[in-house]
Amino acid sequence: MYLYGASLFCLLLGDRAVAEELYPAIKWCAEYCERQKTEEGVISSHTDELEGRFPTDNRANLSTSSLCYGGLRLAAKLALSLGDAESAEIYTERADALCEAIDKYFGAELHNFETYRYSRGFDTLRAWICLPLCMGIKERAEGTLGAMLSPYLWTEEGMLSCEKGEENKSDTIWDRATLYGMKAAFLSGAGEVMQKPLLDYCHRRLVCDHVP
Repeated sequence: MYLYGASLFCLLLGDRAVAEELYPAIKWCAEYCERQKTEEGVISSHTDELEGRFPTDNRANLSTSSLCYGGLRLAAKLALSLGDAESAEIYTERADALCEAIDKYFGAELHNFETYRYSRGFDTLRAWICLPLCMGIKERAEGTLGAMLSPYLWTEEGMLSCEKGEENKSDTIWDRATLYGMKAAFLSGAGEVMQKPLLDYCHRRLVCDHVP
């Protein structure tokens, strides 16, 4: 998360002094992630920000690997802007390899949608299937968008954290995941599909009974 967030912050801020101050920590995070790489090429992680609220295999999950991929892409741009071409090349190569690994390790057909499983052994749709799209991985965009907007995940209140089934009896909805899903649609060129859900969501959150 720091690798992704700090790199994005520096690039958007455009302040070289701040970037140079944060860059050593960003590089440390990149190397830490590299040390967590599994033999399959994805990033090992016991959990994500959901902290065990929903099932995972405690080895690797789609959220952590997607954030790492996005972080490496941004860190490469930042390194290049700071004159560190060597690190930029390394991060780009790692991101390319991780992109392939994410598809091989997490890619799956679920309910006839070509999308992603959250982790090995859990073949239920999860809200975080949108994260690869948010990070610029579009190979499974059509299937992922279809899965997100299907009755398995989408509700009037937003996107379920996990489809209901044997592994999950909850109807939990996190606004963060819903907003990531909307972002994924717009970034992958399918904004027209998300236009009505976005307007409905804003209406409910701003003037109806479910407000911040």
